[in-house]
Amino acid sequence: MNPAITNTILIPNRCRERFLAASETGAAILNACGIQSAGISKLAPPYTIGRIHPDFHVVLFCEAGSASFTTPEAEWKMVGGETVVLPAGVPHLYRSSGHWNIVWFHLLASHHAWSGLPDSAPARRPLHDIGALRAVMELFMDEQSRRRGDADRVLEPLARAIAAMLERELCDEEPPERRRSRREIARAWKAVQADLGHAWTVEALASAAGLSVSQLHRKCLEVHGTSPMRWVRKMRVEQTGELLSFTSLSLAEIAYRVGYETPFALSKAFRGETGIAPGSYRKNRRQLPPEA
Repeated sequence: MNPAITNTILIPNRCRERFLAASETGAAILNACGIQSAGISKLAPPYTIGRIHPDFHVVLFCEAGSASFTTPEAEWKMVGGETVVLPAGVPHLYRSSGHWNIVWFHLLASHHAWSGLPDSAPARRPLHDIGALRAVMELFMDEQSRRRGDADRVLEPLARAIAAMLERELCDEEPPERRRSRREIARAWKAVQADLGHAWTVEALASAAGLSVSQLHRKCLEVHGTSPMRWVRKMRVEQTGELLSFTSLSLAEIAYRVGYETPFALSKAFRGETGIAPGSYRKNRRQLPPEA
């Protein structure tokens, strides 16, 4: 571990940020599309974010300015017109070098839409035109700020559009064969996402994907590097993290929702995936301010 990388949040008052998940309704709608949080930010020194064990993908689109990045394997400078993808699990630290304007996303690591992202090392790419993506994000934020009772009727299609545009921007360079496999097994993950509490078996997953069990195993290993049931566990633990962070549900209620028979079974799985107990995770997450 690079000693420069620590859990750090330093956001000076000069920074200006607008957040997509600014309400409980907005957060739930975005989560269903695989987006944990997102925003449009105008940042200034000494803005610094460090994460030792990030459990989500970080995507940063740099519209102007620059920032320095540190991971265990490399150091580099991000400049205007560049995209950086930091995979879940990769320790990192970044700080603005001057004024830094970005559009950013935290993506749920187990969501099927993001399985085409790099999973072990940061990726740097040229920034394509994200004007349309930015415009839809602003529409989402404007609608959310109105706090109308029927806002979900507008927010849901906007969230789906944001996720689709983001997937197109990030995953179009994926090899065709792998992309085909990802889309095939995504049918299973959509079914799981819709009913995490179901007692899923590998046979039921294969049926949902329209594949044989052996095909599902092979394609899941190709895309995710793990078995189908291990991926379901990852999805359940990730949803548990969201419920711990954004609701007051008891551990027993969360266990029922995500498919564990007892709070103990959920705690064991959660600690196995994250290295931390659910209660500690909830306490830590609620102490953190919003950040990119």
